[in-house]
Amino acid sequence: MRERLNEVVTDPVSGLRYRVRPGDGQGPCLVLLHGVGGNEEDARGAREVLTDLGVPLQYREFDAGHTLTPAMVADFNAWLQSQLN
Repeated sequence: MRERLNEVVTDPVSGLRYRVRPGDGQGPCLVLLHGVGGNEEDARGAREVLTDLGVPLQYREFDAGHTLTPAMVADFNAWLQSQLN
């Protein structure tokens, strides 16, 4: 999959186009937070594809089902702060 780095990809849902690029090594350039309890296979599959592409990411599962929890928000805020610093 590394051969896909720098390839322009079109998101099938939104139609947005983006270029697959590795991060700068300074920390995760993507955060993926997901609740467990039903459809975490999709999130795990996304993590595998992104990792195979060399995209640095922070992945974490929560005992939350398919909902947004305060713990997820806190993790996202911490990740966002790390990206802004």
